[in-house]
Amino acid sequence: MRPFLLVGVGGSGGKTLRAIQQALNLRLRQVGWHEGIPDSWQFLHVDSVTNQDGSDFPAPFLDQSQYLSLVPNGVAYSGIYGTLTGKVTAEFRADLERPLPAPEDVTVPVSLGAGAYRAIGRTMAAAAMGQIHAKAKTAFTAMGSAKAKADLAALARLLGSKDDVEEPEIVIISSIAGGSGAGMFLDVTEAVKSAAAGAPYADHTTAILYAPDVFEQIGNMRNIAPNALGAIAETMSGYWNTTPSEATQAMYQSQGVIIGATEQYRIGPKYVYLVGRKNSGNIDFHSQSAVYRAVGSSMTAWLTTSLIQDGFSSYFKANFGSRAESVPDNTRLKRETKDPTPFSALGFGRLSLGMERFSEYAAERLAKESLKTMLERHLEQDPGTKEKTAEQWVTYFADLNEGRFLSASGLNEVTEANNQVIDALRPAERMGEFNAQLRGALQQFAEAGAAATGQSFNDWVSKIVNAFENNIQSQLSLVAAARYEKIRTWVDQQPDKLVKLSLRTISELGLPVTIELVRRLNNQVSKASAELLEERARHLADTQNVSLLVSAALNAVASMQAIPKGHPAVESAYEQACNAFAWRAEAELKADASLLIQDLGTNLISNLEKSLAAAASALAHSTSEPKLSDLRDNPFNSWPDFLQGSVDSKFKPAPNEALLIDTEDYSQIFFELVEQTVLDKAVDSKREVVRELIEGAWGSDVVANLEEDARWSLINPTQKWIPTNPNFQLRSAGGGQQAAFEFEHDHMQYVSMAGKWINVPGRAFKAFIDQKIANFLDQKNDPQNAPARLQKFQREFTKFVSSADPLVEINPSLLSAVHNRSSVNKMVICSPIPVEQSGPVFDACKAMLNQAGLWQDSNSMGWFVGPGAGANANSIDIFTSLNEPYEPMVMSSVVNPIAKQWVESQDLKSNREAFMKWRRGRTLAETIPAHPEVWAKMLRGWFVARLLNQVAQEKGETFKEKGPKVSIWCNGADNYQDFPFPLMAAKVDSSDDLPGIILSSLQVAIVDCYTKSSLKPLLPFHRLLDLGELDSEDLKGWIVDGSTVSGAPEVKADRAGSDTMDASGRKAKCIEFFEAELKFFNELMDKCGPNERNPRVFPLTWEIRAEVRRALQSAIDGIKAIEADRGL
Repeated sequence: MRPFLLVGVGGSGGKTLRAIQQALNLRLRQVGWHEGIPDSWQFLHVDSVTNQDGSDFPAPFLDQSQYLSLVPNGVAYSGIYGTLTGKVTAEFRADLERPLPAPEDVTVPVSLGAGAYRAIGRTMAAAAMGQIHAKAKTAFTAMGSAKAKADLAALARLLGSKDDVEEPEIVIISSIAGGSGAGMFLDVTEAVKSAAAGAPYADHTTAILYAPDVFEQIGNMRNIAPNALGAIAETMSGYWNTTPSEATQAMYQSQGVIIGATEQYRIGPKYVYLVGRKNSGNIDFHSQSAVYRAVGSSMTAWLTTSLIQDGFSSYFKANFGSRAESVPDNTRLKRETKDPTPFSALGFGRLSLGMERFSEYAAERLAKESLKTMLERHLEQDPGTKEKTAEQWVTYFADLNEGRFLSASGLNEVTEANNQVIDALRPAERMGEFNAQLRGALQQFAEAGAAATGQSFNDWVSKIVNAFENNIQSQLSLVAAARYEKIRTWVDQQPDKLVKLSLRTISELGLPVTIELVRRLNNQVSKASAELLEERARHLADTQNVSLLVSAALNAVASMQAIPKGHPAVESAYEQACNAFAWRAEAELKADASLLIQDLGTNLISNLEKSLAAAASALAHSTSEPKLSDLRDNPFNSWPDFLQGSVDSKFKPAPNEALLIDTEDYSQIFFELVEQTVLDKAVDSKREVVRELIEGAWGSDVVANLEEDARWSLINPTQKWIPTNPNFQLRSAGGGQQAAFEFEHDHMQYVSMAGKWINVPGRAFKAFIDQKIANFLDQKNDPQNAPARLQKFQREFTKFVSSADPLVEINPSLLSAVHNRSSVNKMVICSPIPVEQSGPVFDACKAMLNQAGLWQDSNSMGWFVGPGAGANANSIDIFTSLNEPYEPMVMSSVVNPIAKQWVESQDLKSNREAFMKWRRGRTLAETIPAHPEVWAKMLRGWFVARLLNQVAQEKGETFKEKGPKVSIWCNGADNYQDFPFPLMAAKVDSSDDLPGIILSSLQVAIVDCYTKSSLKPLLPFHRLLDLGELDSEDLKGWIVDGSTVSGAPEVKADRAGSDTMDASGRKAKCIEFFEAELKFFNELMDKCGPNERNPRVFPLTWEIRAEVRRALQSAIDGIKAIEADRGL
């Protein structure tokens, strides 16, 4: 198994991480892993907004520690911009600033996002590279800890995967459509790679990028399309570039980000996979949320399945590189055979039992019914409150159940007929012992020194009373000590008893009635406390005159001279004294009981009532609010309850997913499992499961004995009740302590608790959701339904394999024109299939895979592992990718939305300005979608074309809106070919700026190729490439022979000499031209001096000034070298 760092950039990346975590938690819970997501799998969401957004997406937000906002609270764009520009020296500041929006022009509140402008997103990421680097470094440290590795190995064994921990994977997830993700992901990738501190896996970073068609249904293509074009261009530039610009390097280094120094290094990710909304087959996800959830589900399979991990590393990635360099590429944007093509695409298919879905459905249903029971049980027979008001129903049920509740509480002490408290506190089992001790002491003292014939009435009375007074306190102390033991036991047990009773009553009568019963209980306790004091006073009064009691017992024999020992009257006197002792002990008992229950009522029951009332109010509020506390839509109303037979559409499979158990059957299956769970047919099974969920660990030993993270409880005491009287305290605690309770009032947590209930071992639900595909196919498990199950498996297998094509639409005409391919082939990896490698099921599966174009002789047999090795498989996951990476122009998912928007925008200057505004965030050299050596030749070719008079400009009627039409002579029937018209510029202020504008317009030439289903829009750039080769026949032929290619424009003598000159003269003239061009260019650049505070007024070509100088100088050097080559 591999550690993963998953980095979501922007809103789309964050939502995908949330979908992954949600699916991953379900998967881990299903296999019995209760330790949470292991540290080996790190999540990091980087975004511009101050707080996580995306409340419309149903998955829970990430933990705040996993979120990095690049915009502190209250900071405006100007502050971000100032931070960034302050990180570099003046030498590089203008280069960094030139493509970025000026602070005074930006009104976007960046704490809410980048405003759909890539350049603003790039500014925010560039200013925070140090933060991103630090956050990623923390993640790598956590991934590499000994505990993280041990946990991952333990989890791998539970998942049935290899338990050796292999090299980590870095996966960047973003869109190329918005302002934040599309503007940030390249810099975020660089910061993350640098944080890996030279580890080899850093150079093998994967990116999953959402294509613009994913977002078509939300509109706003005016921003989405140009953002996508900018992101594609910069990704292509970085993909073929091993060295960022000096300005970018200085900015990186100032924040501790070091670019790689290996042969594998490139700017951005190495493996770029595009994911669109639909594929070339019949799969369409229709919404971005559906795409995120599909990717989340498939990423979960990648994280948890070693066979898929191995496939990605040894098959997808290995072949990505090797095939990318060999695929034919007629765009000529990269070096032939040396550079890989940049973009592949991923597809996903899944066949499963759907147990994660069913578990979620069952948990929501049980949670909904439990919450309804808690909040509305008293209204079930009158939901419209037509018979009584809600308050009247509460009173009605409280009246019916008060006596039972009071008795069950163990606190029924009102009137002398009810003695639950004093009976519990009285040390009755020792009172005989204490009584005998006192009787013995009385007899010993009273009879000491008495004559054999006895003693007088007065002597008996005096001695018995004196003996009583001498011994009563010590005996009462013994009773008190025994009573305190009883009290302390009662104090230890009574709070739990009340919590259990409250939960049981909530499950039967609901929260409102329970609250009323607890309130009444407190009143009864207060009343009983007062009555106990009254009874105590009576007991003390009755036993105040012990002498009178003893005298009364002896009164019948008072006239006797000597009353002998053992006389019945003497025995009666002893008994009366002992009775007085018993009543005094009873008086002390009632005093203690009064104090104790008053303390209980004030410091526990009252607080329990408040906690229950607060919970009822909070739950009523949270279940009825339209939004959750994190501003996501509240899903409560969509949860099914026990009355709802239909299954919400959210449980239905995604377009690329097939289920072996139909979601339409969930309701019936749910109730069958409820019946199988509750074996006692004398009880209502539906009520019983609700009771178990509400009572949790308080009501069931089965739940209480589960591991801590598998248990749940609605009420958690956060502060233990300690009575004020030290004698009542289990441990000395001074002045006592009030009880405090935390009642779960977040209704979303009830789904989690219900999920735990469903996973209680040994139950029908757990057995059902633990089913595997091998069980489903095993005929011995269900012989009667085995044929139908097999047919279902084959039917759904067909569906799932036919839907797994890469999620990108390919333009077949351009595929042929660009890559000489007539069809799209795929690479495929698959999780274990629990089917033997022979037999009718295997044959059917193989035929279906062949039909879908997914069977691969080299590895597909290995997918079939049989029911033994595949015993743990509860799903079969297929990943597909393009067999080889392609240029983006062949991908309709990417270019079609861009092309539509460019066609709409190109004719009017204002529309082009809007299309281009703040889309580019990097220097021009880092945005030209071609290899640096390729566009360097194009740049040199531009000047050679000017030398040979092969560039033409036309300023027609549309010049004011569209600028000049620039064309170049191409050797062929069509002669002049136009560069993109209009050029990718709002306006062309000077022909001197055409070199930069022409190279920038390579982006829209790619788009034009898609629009025209032809490579013809690239022909002008190909001509520049040809002319940039200094040994081309055009240049050499002219210098050496004074000849031009047939049909070429006439060379101007003032530039390159004439055909009447000798070769040396033409050579000298050509050198003179380039030297003049270089001199003129240097003078032009000198005007863009360091004193200019706004570099945005500089010509675009200023950004590639060093490259222009190199192009001109290399032309001069090349022409000089022609003499040696040709013997001049």
